[in-house]
Amino acid sequence: MNLLLLTGMSGSGKFTAFKFLEDMGYNCVDNLPVPLLKNFVDLMQKGGESQKVVVGIDIRSGKNLEQL
Repeated sequence: MNLLLLTGMSGSGKFTAFKFLEDMGYNCVDNLPVPLLKNFVDLMQKGGESQKVVVGIDIRSGKNLEQL
């Protein structure tokens, strides 16, 4: 699996980047809570296919960012 993490504040251009990456064949998930990231990655890896995934995380997630 090819995983990209896209972070930034509101208005920083994440949505524009998502549109570009979707055009490149990535599946995009926005505003995924940091505590769910590991479970999400585990589920995607069980898919058995070579997947390209972008996960958007708001930089304002506070202390949860330390979990990354």
